[in-house]
Amino acid sequence: MSGDVLDEAVEALAEVPVPVRWSDVEDRLDRLDWLDRLDRPGWLDGHADGPRPSPRPGRRRLLVVAAGAMVAGLVTAVVLAGTGDTPGPVTTGPGPAPTTSGDSTTTTTAPATRTSRTFPVTVVAGDEYLVWGGEAGAGDVSQRGDGFAVDLVTGAVRPIPAAPIDPRSGATGVWTGTELIVCCGAGQADGFGADTRSAAAWDPATGEWRTLARPPAGVARSFPAAVWTGEVMVVVATGPAVAVYEPAADRWTEVAAPPAVDRRPQAVWTGDEVILWDARFGSGRVPPDDAVADRGWRWAPGRDSWAPLPDLPAGSRTSLGSLGWTGTEIVVWGDATGAPGLGVGATWRPDDDGWRPIGPSPQEVVDPYEGTAGSQTVVADPEGRRVLVRALDDGVAVPPLLVYDVATDTWTVSELEVPGYHPHLTVAAGRLLVPDSAAPVVGSVPP
Repeated sequence: MSGDVLDEAVEALAEVPVPVRWSDVEDRLDRLDWLDRLDRPGWLDGHADGPRPSPRPGRRRLLVVAAGAMVAGLVTAVVLAGTGDTPGPVTTGPGPAPTTSGDSTTTTTAPATRTSRTFPVTVVAGDEYLVWGGEAGAGDVSQRGDGFAVDLVTGAVRPIPAAPIDPRSGATGVWTGTELIVCCGAGQADGFGADTRSAAAWDPATGEWRTLARPPAGVARSFPAAVWTGEVMVVVATGPAVAVYEPAADRWTEVAAPPAVDRRPQAVWTGDEVILWDARFGSGRVPPDDAVADRGWRWAPGRDSWAPLPDLPAGSRTSLGSLGWTGTEIVVWGDATGAPGLGVGATWRPDDDGWRPIGPSPQEVVDPYEGTAGSQTVVADPEGRRVLVRALDDGVAVPPLLVYDVATDTWTVSELEVPGYHPHLTVAAGRLLVPDSAAPVVGSVPP
């Protein structure tokens, strides 16, 4: 980044009133035409370990650099505001919040939480929808260490208190039948180095947290995948690395990993095996070859290696695709390699030798370069006979929710729309849910 570009950014940010809000910052930066080039393909290549944290991550990265250059000026402005004959404005926040990092306790300051969350852990726990951690949402990338629980029968929302581990986004978690287990993730956007090599469990019945054994360093990364087998939690992270957590013994064990995991992994438990989907970053802006096509792996506890899934058929190869599980078969849908914005996919049963291509979808992927693995949501309905597909919302166009009937290989367009940036949805009790405590129910699952 040139000095002139940075100087322009600092000058624009100098107009932002104190206290600084992301919305004010973006308003100033949006006036600079040259920022558009930060959204062009290739600018972030090789610089991101996981999904992009917001629909405009290029601006975020520039903001971090520019903000560092203007911190001294902001501090001076705040001091001078209170040194004249007339006292300057005083702003207050929620105050420092204690968090635990391994065996030590640190104090961090985080802004008051918003109702929505981005990149939290979400699980369905019986009659409740649990949301923990994540970014504060609405453009605020501050990580959270608390959450909320939605009663799927009454609609009541209750808070989940702060966990005894550092706040973070991009964590992973599972519901064991009695507890919510959370671990790993990313924790740098607040400006403090969160210890994500930590784990905790929350009991909805008592409302209490307990600290768990520390996970191996290899899986303590952003956006790992996790499944619950009924006895253990299996965590898969880029690296690649795989670890198994046994709640009964409070013990982590590193196990065999697949040959490669390039991006945000996604995983499901079939009842016998872990099916892992390695969504790769290629999109339509590179040649449509196997080097950028998504790929899958299968593994069962006790095995010493992962076996590859069959290759996706030609014409149905996805990039940054999403994985869904109907209870009997895998459904993959995403951006076609070599065809910008074209949504393609395929289905596969664990006993099959190959994939069955999905018929053409009635909706293209919206702005696929802004997408991240899992953004093009694929989630099965309660009966498992259909999947709901949501193309990425680019912040401008809100695509309709698509319904794919697995048995008949047909698509319909729902009247439901899911506004806002929600990289994934949840279906439970016949409702479509998003991690927003003020409005968690988007609507009923389309008939």
